[in-house]
Amino acid sequence: MKDASLDYATTEATWKSYGKFNGEHRISCLDHVYFAGLDCNVEVLKDTTTDHRPVLAKILVPSGKTGTRSIERRNFKAIQLQELEDALQKWPWTTIYSIEDVDTVHQFLIDGITEALNE
Repeated sequence: MKDASLDYATTEATWKSYGKFNGEHRISCLDHVYFAGLDCNVEVLKDTTTDHRPVLAKILVPSGKTGTRSIERRNFKAIQLQELEDALQKWPWTTIYSIEDVDTVHQFLIDGITEALNE
């Protein structure tokens, strides 16, 4: 499973035989939980409404960004070239020389272009 980047959540036995064999109930694990990339806590519920006990997997999803972002659609054919150039001239582009972090440079460029397009 490691080759498939999956982790195995171990559980206690999820099935117990109805009758005894050699004086003991047989038990086994019928339900398995595999997960990838998230924190997972697995619990076997003490419910016997079926032939085996259900498994509850609690997946801890990290808070923060959901992975989705909004996209603003623009009609680039309608942009007036001279107005865009004037708007780009207003941005303090020389500030970029003092920025050392590549992610900050990237965001600075995006902010400058977005500001000009919004003007």
